[in-house]
Amino acid sequence: MAIDKDFINDIRAEIAEYITTQSADIIPAVYAFPKSTLESYPAVVVMPSENVSDYGDTQDNKFAVAFNLIVYYPVQTEVDQEDTELAVGEAVGELMRIFSVRNPLTTCDWVTPVPSVWGDAEVGQGIFRTALITLRCIKYMTVR
Repeated sequence: MAIDKDFINDIRAEIAEYITTQSADIIPAVYAFPKSTLESYPAVVVMPSENVSDYGDTQDNKFAVAFNLIVYYPVQTEVDQEDTELAVGEAVGELMRIFSVRNPLTTCDWVTPVPSVWGDAEVGQGIFRTALITLRCIKYMTVR
């Protein structure tokens, strides 16, 4: 199978749709593209990885692409910090669970979720606790 021009966008859309259909009760807001306003929490934004090493592979017959699944949860006050951490942890656990099954996506032959960095970010609506999961997707193709 050859890679077509919409391959990246197709995977990105399928990741967002898969999270929505599998985890709407735990992750009510999923976005395939960055947003300045998040509607409910926890929210997940799907973005291509900025880290070149996430893509590396030495086999000629496979195409690797990585996406970051970024979990956002607002930090209201210091009193709410424990609830915030628990909500982000639950969302990360859910993402690991749904992507740790065999062949969760039709656009990829192999998917590996890797939990990564937790931190804080300022988005248009305020300060958010964030967690990043790198989702590495492999597509095998015919070598010509």
